[in-house]
Amino acid sequence: IHGANRLASNSLLEGLVFGHRIGEEVDRVLKGQSGNEVSISASYSCPRVRKSVDSRAIRAELQRIMTENVGIIRNREGLLKALNTVNRYHYLVKDMVNETIEDFELQNMLLLSRLVIESALEREESRGAHYRSDFEKTDDLRWKRNIIRKRSM
Repeated sequence: IHGANRLASNSLLEGLVFGHRIGEEVDRVLKGQSGNEVSISASYSCPRVRKSVDSRAIRAELQRIMTENVGIIRNREGLLKALNTVNRYHYLVKDMVNETIEDFELQNMLLLSRLVIESALEREESRGAHYRSDFEKTDDLRWKRNIIRKRSM
């Protein structure tokens, strides 16, 4: 909607507006009042096991490593260190039964952290709020384009 370099006020407002619109449409669909033809066929199977992990401690470590290595000033070495930590925690909890809100949040935080780190590693330049100390210049010839990351976990 507003492109790259998402800032809090715009994206928060967009989330509210589009979340509200989606909610209204879902309500119409469920009441059979929507003009859109909707066919839903969904299934989900993900074997989960109970694990004894300290989700809060992992979350705190994740927040620390992201702040230190994926914050305002980034470089390849720090990004790889952060990615290694995120991957280690991901494999620890990926098949864990989520029993609390914190467990679900941790899974989502790990996914989002991984996507941000992978994108920052891929973009070998500095642009807008993305600053790489190992690639200080903006490079329009190679990098004036969008990068789309898809879930790979």
